[in-house]
Amino acid sequence: MIAVRPPTQRLPPTTMADTELDTFIETQVGGAPGNGWPVGDAQTAYLVYLPTSLVLTTMGQNACPVEAGYHDETSNAGIVYGVVIQNCHASQSVLDFSTQTATHELVEIATDPHVQTMPGWIGLDRDHYAWDMWLQNQDELADACQSFDDSYYTEQAPLAYSVQRTWSNAAAKAGHNPCAPRATDPYFQTTPLGLDSMVSFKDTNGTPVTTKGYAVKVGTPRTIQLGFTSDAPVGPWTISVVEGDGITPVTTSHVTLSPKKLMGQNGDTTDVDITVNATGANLVTVISTFDVFTRYMPFIVLGQ
Repeated sequence: MIAVRPPTQRLPPTTMADTELDTFIETQVGGAPGNGWPVGDAQTAYLVYLPTSLVLTTMGQNACPVEAGYHDETSNAGIVYGVVIQNCHASQSVLDFSTQTATHELVEIATDPHVQTMPGWIGLDRDHYAWDMWLQNQDELADACQSFDDSYYTEQAPLAYSVQRTWSNAAAKAGHNPCAPRATDPYFQTTPLGLDSMVSFKDTNGTPVTTKGYAVKVGTPRTIQLGFTSDAPVGPWTISVVEGDGITPVTTSHVTLSPKKLMGQNGDTTDVDITVNATGANLVTVISTFDVFTRYMPFIVLGQ
C-alpha cells in the first residue's frame, strides 16, 4: 500500500498590512472556485475573519485598538469585502467580538458597498453636522450607533449571538432610540432647543459648512435652553454639558458652559449660559445619564 501524504497546511502569517490583505483577497477571488473560495458576481461581498494570531497593520501600525473591522473594495478589481480583525477582541470573547463586528460591517457593506468608487448611504444632513463632528466623520449607518452601550445585545435563539443595532432615520424622527431594532427600555434624551437656523464656518479641511447651531459673540454670554424628553416614563436623569464629545479630553478650552440645573425628566427644560473666548466652531455635548444608560447629544457653538 502506498501512503498518501496529506496536503501541507499553510499557516497564516503573524502580521499583514492592510494593502497586502487587499491583494490577498483579489488573488483568492481570482482563483475561485478551485481554491475553495466562492465565485462572485456584482452582488457578492466577501467577509474575511482574520485569525487571532494575525496582527493587521495600517500604515505600519497595529490596527488595534483603533479598528475592530472595516469594509472596502479592492484597489484593482473593485471586489467588495469586509474584515473582522479578531486579534482586536481585547477582553471580549472572540465570539462576541466577531459577531458584533460582523453585523456592523454587513450592514455597511449592504448600504455603502463601493466606498471608493460610488459611495452609498453615508453621512448626516447639513442640519445635523454636529453629529458628523461627534462621530469624527465615521458616519455610516452602523458607525452612528457604535458608541452607545445599549446598541449591543444578544439576539433570540436559535441565533443567540451578540450583535449591534444600527441607525434608523424613522426611529429617530419618531423620538425613539435611533438605533434599531428598538430596545425595550425607555429612550430618554436632552435636546438643545431654538437652534439658530444658520451658522456658517469652515471645517478642518477648509470646506464651507452651513448648519444649525448657536452663534455666540466672543466675551458676551448667551443663554440657551435644553429640553428633557422620553418616549416612556423614566427618570429623572442627570445631565452634564461639556465642550467636545464628552469622551475625549479637550486640550484647549474655548467654551464655558453653566447649566442652571443638572436633573430633569420628560417635559422639563433648563437654561444653559454659554461664553466663548475665541472665534470658530466648537463642538458641545449634552450627556444624559440614568441607571446604566448614557445618551449623548452634540451641538455646535460658533464663536463670532
